Amino acid sequence: MPPDEFCARCDNSAYTNAAAAAALAGPARMSRLFRRDVTVSQKAWEDLSSQIWMPFDATEKVMLEYEGYDSGRTIKQADTILLSYPLMYTQSKEDKTRMIEKYAAVTSLNGPAMTWAMFCICAMEVDLLDRAMEYFSRCLLNCQMPFYVSNDGLIDMLMRPIQCH
Repeated sequence: MPPDEFCARCDNSAYTNAAAAAALAGPARMSRLFRRDVTVSQKAWEDLSSQIWMPFDATEKVMLEYEGYDSGRTIKQADTILLSYPLMYTQSKEDKTRMIEKYAAVTSLNGPAMTWAMFCICAMEVDLLDRAMEYFSRCLLNCQMPFYVSNDGLIDMLMRPIQCH
């Protein structure tokens, strides 16, 4: 299951595929980082990682949440936004901007605070500072006082108080 829990079953999730590619390329990357020789098998896995298919809509020029994603379908969190952080998946400024535009409009307001924090980071990366502030404000709606503890969803927070034992 990808981070977007509204999509319980899907093929070729952008996030899952990018995470798999990062895992396959990781050993070769770490060898280089620590100035070690890259083994033949590490290089083979790294080569394979670059061949992992990512779902992309050529018409809209935007990464899709998953293969067959129906544009406009409500999502819990934008897996494609999570490509930037924490996966550090390489994308152009234009690609990130299109993803922000597409997925902010269909992300559930009851999604986790993390979603809006990631939108905020992406918006700052592409210099959409007003949008970044809007997304930062949205993620604060999921926080409970007095310590701003983040909750998974706004409705959950309103329905259930924090219980300390």
